[in-house]
Amino acid sequence: MATEIEPKLLINPADIASLRRHPTLKAHASGRARTRTLFSIYFDTPDSSLRKQHVALRVRRTGARWVQTVKGGGGVRAGLHQRGEWEDEVAHDHPDLTKITDPALLKLFSSAAVRDKLQAVFTTEFKRTTWQLQWDNGDALELALDQGAVKSGDKIAP
Repeated sequence: MATEIEPKLLINPADIASLRRHPTLKAHASGRARTRTLFSIYFDTPDSSLRKQHVALRVRRTGARWVQTVKGGGGVRAGLHQRGEWEDEVAHDHPDLTKITDPALLKLFSSAAVRDKLQAVFTTEFKRTTWQLQWDNGDALELALDQGAVKSGDKIAP
């Protein structure tokens, strides 16, 4: 399990060009920006059992691969999201619950109320541009810019 720590920020689309030209990116980027298309399907039960337990389950297509991700636990402090993250390659566009091995998650996903009622709730499709930033003191971070949409049924949100 990896622990993910990330601030999530919104940017006005009109400011994206300025962000791409920002002096910090030019001064600290190690290598070129990388852009890729990501398509994800998020799953939950009709009564939002996973969300109520602060767990997210998705299957994401990256290139020709499907990767299942379960995120859970942790919390948000001072605007930083920190939680456990488990990733496994799967053979298809739906969850493979046999890949889940964390004891707390096994308990949740072995419940028939969850396991038998999982369904796709929404999808995301976006282009993610990432920059690897490095400072002289050894500090490093990844900056990711996502541009796309969230879709659920007939509803679409940028």
